[in-house]
Amino acid sequence: MKYALHPGWITSKTDGDQHYIGVGQLIELYELRHDEYIVWNDSSGYKHEDYIHLYPSYHGNYGRPTE
Repeated sequence: MKYALHPGWITSKTDGDQHYIGVGQLIELYELRHDEYIVWNDSSGYKHEDYIHLYPSYHGNYGRPTE
């Protein structure tokens, strides 16, 4: 299973502030191994449908989704 990470800004549900969630944080939050993910880049040529896409979560839910 391959995941595509999308780091970015998120508004916190708890404090309403904007926070940047980077690649390293997403890896830790989703508990990924180094061979399970790529960092998504629209110009990379990867097929969107070949990956499960992971984003920063407004609700703080970072369980791994399945297909």
